[in-house]
Amino acid sequence: MEIDFNKLEVGTVLERNIIGKDGTLVLSKGTKITSENLQRLRNFRSRISYDGEEPQKSLTVVEEVKETVDETFRKEIEGNIDEFMSHPTETQAKKIKEDARMIVEKTQRGGEPQFDLEDYLSTKNDTTSHAVRVACFSILLAQFYNDTVQDKDNSALVNLNDIATAALLQDVGSIYKDPKKLGELTEVPKSKGMEELFPGIKETPLDYYDENYSSIYSFSAVAKLDSISNSAKLMILLAGETEKGDGPLKMPEVISRKRNGILYGAKIIRVCSIYDDAMKHAIQSDTSLEDVVSEIGQYAINGDISEEIKELLINKVKLYPHNTRVLLSNGQIATVEECRVGHYDSYKPVVCTCGIPRKRIDLKESITTTIKSIVSKERFNGILEQQIAHMKDEATGR
Repeated sequence: MEIDFNKLEVGTVLERNIIGKDGTLVLSKGTKITSENLQRLRNFRSRISYDGEEPQKSLTVVEEVKETVDETFRKEIEGNIDEFMSHPTETQAKKIKEDARMIVEKTQRGGEPQFDLEDYLSTKNDTTSHAVRVACFSILLAQFYNDTVQDKDNSALVNLNDIATAALLQDVGSIYKDPKKLGELTEVPKSKGMEELFPGIKETPLDYYDENYSSIYSFSAVAKLDSISNSAKLMILLAGETEKGDGPLKMPEVISRKRNGILYGAKIIRVCSIYDDAMKHAIQSDTSLEDVVSEIGQYAINGDISEEIKELLINKVKLYPHNTRVLLSNGQIATVEECRVGHYDSYKPVVCTCGIPRKRIDLKESITTTIKSIVSKERFNGILEQQIAHMKDEATGR
């Protein structure tokens, strides 16, 4: 029996329990309505009922994570990056530049990056899929950064299309692992603005740089391409520079505001790249995503990434996207219903358990229940079917 809680009045004594459609007890029979619990009811997100029953629907049907970049488009982008790494031509660069523009549009329209974390469990979790996620996270953080720091004419400090392009191409220097593709790289190619920022870069031997796929090599792969903006090229170059200044480039202390936007774009890409790697490591090793927040914090303490950008990331990015499938510490499986952000809230979302009855659990308020791990779709459905079969057996006395 459904009720309209907007018609309830202070002083009303409940004749029956009020139960949410997720199976949780909202208010008990005999409770006298106060202004406080009346407000609680009015803030309730859905209609509630007296002794209501779970709506009839298939318990094995779970809503999918609606990704910012859907699977078809993501595979197309990954294919374009692969092609670029085989043939770094203007034609391929233009495709990636258009991909970057589309990702910006999708991220702005969606409000925040949304990923199915099961993607981190896949066997193919390589340079290309990493690049797409880093691009989405970087766009989000750049938007937040632009909202707080703008020029006098209100123009954005960090260009979103440039940072998206740079994020997609940040690791393409790995093409130099195979000399047959590009031949031996003997010097850093010239690019407008690069030698002004780093006067000594041309004189520095290439073997000074750490690895043959570092940012200096990624920059070299795009330096001569006219379709890639100089700002994006410099973001790629600087993405490997550590905050503590012990990287190979030795950033000058004083730079122009325009170049400051390039520098912050590079810082954002670097933080997002480390964040994505930390997520992959935590999920694939079946450890808590709480460790991701701690790991990012340690990078900042060590001076490897910007403390300012780190704070922006962990306070704005939701660790568990909506509808993520999870295994709880009590053995139940659930999906994330409401995400949270922040140092201690990001790994404590509101979840809805699956089975009979479905229960809504706010992990921020729960002392005993936590998320144990991410669960793949197949494993999730398998556990759910086992639980349903067990409940049916108990009901029939088997």
